[in-house]
Amino acid sequence: MRLLSVVIDGQDTPALLRGEQVLPLRAAADVKTIIAREDAAAWVARQAGAAGPADWLDHAGATLALPIARPGKIICIGLNYRDHAAEGGHEMPDYPALFMRVPGSLVAAGQPLVRPQASTKFDYEAELAVIIGRPCRHVPEADALSCVFGYSLFQDGSLRDYQRKSSQWTAGKNFDRTGSFGPVIVSADELPPGAAGLRITCDVNGTRLQDGNTADLIFSVARAVSLISEIMTLEPGDVIATGTPAGVGFARRPGLRAPAAGVAQGRRPLHRFRRRDRQPHQHRRRRGSRRDTSRDTEVRRMSTVLALGYTWPDLALEAGILSAAGHTVVDGRKLAPDDPQWGRAAGVLLGTAHRLGAAEIGAMPALRGIVRYGIGFDNVDIPAADAGGIVVGIIRDYCIEEVAEHALAAALSLARGLQHWDRNVREGHWRKGEKPRLRKLASLNFGIVGFGLIGRALADKARGLFGQILILDPYAAPTAEDRARGDRFVDDLATMLREADILSVHVPLTDGTRALIGAAELAQMKPSASIVNVSRGGIVDEAALLEAVKARRLFGAALDTFVGEPLDARSPLAGEPNIILSPHVAWLSEEAEIKLRVRASEEIVKILGGTEPSTPVGRHRLARR
Repeated sequence: MRLLSVVIDGQDTPALLRGEQVLPLRAAADVKTIIAREDAAAWVARQAGAAGPADWLDHAGATLALPIARPGKIICIGLNYRDHAAEGGHEMPDYPALFMRVPGSLVAAGQPLVRPQASTKFDYEAELAVIIGRPCRHVPEADALSCVFGYSLFQDGSLRDYQRKSSQWTAGKNFDRTGSFGPVIVSADELPPGAAGLRITCDVNGTRLQDGNTADLIFSVARAVSLISEIMTLEPGDVIATGTPAGVGFARRPGLRAPAAGVAQGRRPLHRFRRRDRQPHQHRRRRGSRRDTSRDTEVRRMSTVLALGYTWPDLALEAGILSAAGHTVVDGRKLAPDDPQWGRAAGVLLGTAHRLGAAEIGAMPALRGIVRYGIGFDNVDIPAADAGGIVVGIIRDYCIEEVAEHALAAALSLARGLQHWDRNVREGHWRKGEKPRLRKLASLNFGIVGFGLIGRALADKARGLFGQILILDPYAAPTAEDRARGDRFVDDLATMLREADILSVHVPLTDGTRALIGAAELAQMKPSASIVNVSRGGIVDEAALLEAVKARRLFGAALDTFVGEPLDARSPLAGEPNIILSPHVAWLSEEAEIKLRVRASEEIVKILGGTEPSTPVGRHRLARR
């Protein structure tokens, strides 16, 4: 989701940016009001779904305003990049250098920055801005990102001589119209956690003078929010400017300053957040592919997108987003592959209830992209898509908290034997009969296999409940921050199986992870241990698991995903009381469903417009730098 403010009839009006079009959100007073809503994403999605094509405006012709006209607080951090601190001759700080800016010191993006008459030492500083989304005070670093609504761009224009007139930087940072903010606020779900790993650049009069990466922040976004919340209550719409990388004018020899005419004429990109290793890309078919690329321009102008395998009542959200980009969405669940609309489809939105195989892909000669409603892609024939040069994307950042919470809830239920006690009461036994072995959570080892977004979120939630968090992921090297939290990273699966009291699995289903936990692996676990699988059916061997639980070689399990779905009510798994079952709903919440549908629609629009999706899979993708 991308929010901004545009001037309509002389009034700053909040708006939604989708592609190159803008939807005024006149039902809200301003962007800050939207940010403060607990259901901000859902509310905006409803507005977009209800809008018609005539409600959308051309972004290129819009007059931009500050995205938040008067933030309650504009808090800035100085010397927050190692290379910038070094270029100024400063030691690495052990606490952030904080100062404030006032709203009158900022102009909207695209407007000139004004060099005051009092000084000629006007300097530039490109920065990442953090937008607070909910009130927070004394928030732990582990929870700090939950307070962040999104991110924007910030130009911390500085008068260096006034900045150095005293030990306080306020004077040099607050001349009228010397800084800039916006224009777009990008919601946090569209970027990596903490906006880490993003390229940040500054061009002055056409010359690239700053080129850094947010991975080099001394005080990360989470750390900064946590530290600042110790001092003051952060409120929705507050802005934190996180500091600038190296390359500022005063540190250059000879030094650089603003043009002598008194107005800095440089412009910044309007809404470009990029990972360093990704650049804009036009997808092209390989030579000899079956599609005529001469029709690409026509296809991009108006394309049909089929929605398959989804489970919600309608496609209103998808229709609103796709129609704004000039595309049409069609319910493909009842269409046969020989239907003309199938043959015209340039894109597919694919849910879990449909497997898109080679034959169906081959029946779509106009197909350019597939976006999965979800994280897994085992229901897409990736080799067939690769053979046709078709881009495949997934949505990996839409249900992180929900899945982590479901896994934790299952783990707690198993640890406390809730499934046993529920049955005990319903059958009228009231604590009579055999009792499960119950132990304090603090005495248990909680094992996590797969330390991606969900695994990390689960570790954050489980930390402090269990005695030791064990982590196994050969592809995720632990950072110093990870180790400082006290988690233990194990080197091999055998160690994890031997030591974990509860094992939670969070890996994708691939040839390498199929039956990752089989009979031999289960035999290495403690008889009192339990397994939680909310990732994909097939990662845990269901037959071997059932046998181990029945034979009391394993205490229990919780499964949310299965090899065959829906699970047959007559399945032997359904008859085992020590296995908790749920119908592939770990991802589900009202917010997650809306976010999934919105993000998937936005991703297919990207592909049809020739831009790489946020998370591509398969071979047909942008070559990394």
